[in-house]
Amino acid sequence: MNIKKVTSKDLKKIIEIESMVFGKDAFSEKLIKKLIKENLFFLKLEKSSIKKHLIGFVIVIMDQKDSANIINFLINPKYQIKGYGSFLLNQTILKIKEFDKVKKIILNVNINIHPL
Repeated sequence: MNIKKVTSKDLKKIIEIESMVFGKDAFSEKLIKKLIKENLFFLKLEKSSIKKHLIGFVIVIMDQKDSANIINFLINPKYQIKGYGSFLLNQTILKIKEFDKVKKIILNVNINIHPL
């Protein structure tokens, strides 16, 4: 598994999984494009093989001077319940802690449950 920075080349896969998981509540393509450029970090988790498989991604922004806000965190339904979400969240928290100015981490959640 590899955690890498999301680039504009990942846009199509990101939008596809975002729509699959969040349905009508998914971020728009325009917003995702903006977040690729303007974030504290936007990371993807990939499964290493000949063809890279996008397992999930996380978007973290600074919405206040001392708060990191995890505004989007998801795992592709094909890879859920296998520990990938825990791994990505733990790595995200470790990365956030590298920023001395961050005193608080906020995780937004979607309370709507979409059947898979």
